[in-house]
Amino acid sequence: MKKILAIIIMITGFVPNLSASAGGDLGEIQAVVQKYFDGTSQGKPDLVREAFLPSLELQFVGGEGELRRRRGADYIDGIKVGEANDRVSRLVSVDFTDNAAIAKAEITSGDRLFTDYLLLLKLKEGWRISNKAFTRGTDVDEKEFTAVNLAVRKYFDGTEQGKPELVAEAFLPSLEIQYVNNDGELGRFTAPDYIARITPGKPYNRKGHVVSVDVTDNAAVVKAEIIMGDRLFTDYLLLLKVNGEWRASNKIATNRKK
Repeated sequence: MKKILAIIIMITGFVPNLSASAGGDLGEIQAVVQKYFDGTSQGKPDLVREAFLPSLELQFVGGEGELRRRRGADYIDGIKVGEANDRVSRLVSVDFTDNAAIAKAEITSGDRLFTDYLLLLKLKEGWRISNKAFTRGTDVDEKEFTAVNLAVRKYFDGTEQGKPELVAEAFLPSLEIQYVNNDGELGRFTAPDYIARITPGKPYNRKGHVVSVDVTDNAAVVKAEIIMGDRLFTDYLLLLKVNGEWRASNKIATNRKK
């Protein structure tokens, strides 16, 4: 019981919204995720193609603890048209802020349970899944919550204190930062580009805090808020435990005036 309570406390803020009205953004997010579910279980790759951004990557930790990456297009090509399978999927929770969202899903296939963490962005054509991290494990360990928070703290401290080396420790080199630009289109830049913008030794007027954490085995998602001047940024970060160390693998962001 103590362990369960600790986990609930840690993930406060990342809660199921599935009882809410099916209208609006929540309903649209659910519909997009359902396309992914139906497309993979019913042998309908076109449905998955509608759900995924063309730039989407699937990321996971391999058997030796290494980062594994797969293009969404290759994943879709592996779906055999018209061939149904035994995948049973459910949407566990959704959290969204303006044009950015995270969804947690569980997929049962045979005797395996997969946990997916999905990043979504609302582009001018509507909500689409921009990235996916997943794990085949089911362990939830309290100490991993602390380790995930420490990784995110490096990102906060590095950006606030002008320490790009800390951000480099927090981010995987392959990380992309994605957002919706003013034209409603996908904006992207790489971790090295982001880190290069940080001037060593120059403090920045920004303060970050973790809102919620969800961890399953070697995959995690964090919702963070960062105050910069009169702007409030919301970050959704995917993290993977690569070679025994938690690092952010992807990030989406949105912001508004406080």
